Amino acid sequence: MHTRLVSAESVSKMRIIETNDTGKTDIKDPHVIHTLASMDKTLKHRVLPEPYSLLRQWNKIYDKADKEVIKAKASFHTILKGLFPDFNKTTDFILSNSGRALMKKYQCNPYRIVRSGRCRFENVMKNHVPRIRNLTLDDIFDSAQASVLNKQSPRKVDILEIELIHCWQDLMLFLKRKDQAETAMVKLYNEARCLDPKLPEPVKGIITAFHLSRIIAETGPLSDFKHRRKLMRYAGLNLCERQSGDYRGKTKISKKGH
Repeated sequence: MHTRLVSAESVSKMRIIETNDTGKTDIKDPHVIHTLASMDKTLKHRVLPEPYSLLRQWNKIYDKADKEVIKAKASFHTILKGLFPDFNKTTDFILSNSGRALMKKYQCNPYRIVRSGRCRFENVMKNHVPRIRNLTLDDIFDSAQASVLNKQSPRKVDILEIELIHCWQDLMLFLKRKDQAETAMVKLYNEARCLDPKLPEPVKGIITAFHLSRIIAETGPLSDFKHRRKLMRYAGLNLCERQSGDYRGKTKISKKGH
């Protein structure tokens, strides 16, 4: 038995042409699939060699970790607003050296910051981040003083602090996974370049080895594509026109691809 792969989207659209309705059954689909295969409207089954297959797997790990980082950042920001409502720094500040020190020493808890006192707070932060600006420290301490005026229940503050710590641990875990995936992908891309010297080198200020590795993780060996137009279509970067009679719509990229 020789098998052939067809696009699920093609089956869905061809079914309407063949049967003149949008219904789907186990009797209709095989006939439609056979028709598409007879017309040579099939997909190529690619078995990627190493290191391309490993690049694709690491790329999935990176994508998953990246999505989790976004979720963790959003959760962290929400919890932080409950604990420290007058905190006016961005989540990106928290990931800087100053923000990490604030989280490590005070768990971003305004009540801890105020109890410490302004002088002690500034000394502790400067010991961990010598180049932190006095203006930044004053701003954080003033915001903490404004936040404690809400006088939340100590037990509620404790719970919010624990939630924030858990969220921070999750964020650090997924950031570490991203770094691990990035390191592995760069190494694999260099291996791929040894097999195929035509793969482009990173260009400083334009594209890094990591971003090149992400592209190659999706495309696989570029030699599989006979023409750049096929590569563009595979990536979903081919152009789609909209025209009927005198009407001409915008020409856009299809975005149907890897």
